[in-house]
Amino acid sequence: AKSTARGEFFSEDGFERRESAIAMSGAYRDKIVNQELPKVLMQATAEPYEINGKIEGFLLSQIDAGSIYDKAGLVDGDVVKSINGIVLNNVGGAITLLKSLKGAEGIQIEVLRSGAVKNFSLQVQ
Repeated sequence: AKSTARGEFFSEDGFERRESAIAMSGAYRDKIVNQELPKVLMQATAEPYEINGKIEGFLLSQIDAGSIYDKAGLVDGDVVKSINGIVLNNVGGAITLLKSLKGAEGIQIEVLRSGAVKNFSLQVQ
């Protein structure tokens, strides 16, 4: 494993990313969701991203080095637009959606980066 998650490839026990394709073990997912979620939520700032007064996603900033966001290949300035095809257009809906993902086996994340759409795929194995 590299000392930093930046770049096209990152791997550690239970987690691997090649470009925007992410694979993690069920145990890794469960550890994040059930044991570390409050800590994980503090490892990046997510603010509503508005266009013409309408929320079009959430802007990520202050991503901690070594955090799950960093390992997943997300960078400051990325806008998470949708998860599993559900557009993130309000805070309450985003929180409900995130809670519903606790047992998910696969997650698709659409991100706007520097004006271009980038799709991330996460599979739990």
